[in-house]
Amino acid sequence: MRTDRGETGSSCMDAYCAFERGGRAFGVPVRAVREVLTGETATPVPRAPAHIAGVVNLRGEPLPLLLVDEWIGVPSRRYRPADQILVVESSRMRVGIVVDRVLDVLRRAGVASDDGWFAGDAAEDVEQRGGGKVSLLDPDGIIRAAVSSTTAGFRRMTGSEARGAAGTVRAE
Repeated sequence: MRTDRGETGSSCMDAYCAFERGGRAFGVPVRAVREVLTGETATPVPRAPAHIAGVVNLRGEPLPLLLVDEWIGVPSRRYRPADQILVVESSRMRVGIVVDRVLDVLRRAGVASDDGWFAGDAAEDVEQRGGGKVSLLDPDGIIRAAVSSTTAGFRRMTGSEARGAAGTVRAE
């Protein structure tokens, strides 16, 4: 699935790529979606935080895979090659969001792309065909959360390793 990068106007800003994760429906703006991958083998990243499922090779570039389960309030589970990867680009960064499956492209009139919606309680629900709800997610917010959480995790790890190493050095 690829978006039409030439699409402009409100139709692009009001279109959302709906996906399922943990039995719930979510959506991200179509303008942020680059493609959907399936059947990819992830390379683990040593000592990476739990929300980093690994990386995949996307045309010669490493694509980090994010498990956003904790942030969107669904039960957490590991990445499986049967999962789909929603490749999104925002804030000049490209990441893969691990999803159970992509559902559809939905349109909603009157929703601005910069409303600040994100995940969990702050997500905005919109009606889906068939009466279900889709919680809209902000790709910028997801990327900011991933970068912040990853940075904090590596700082904690580096700090504890430094303290452990310092404890093994003997002064003479």
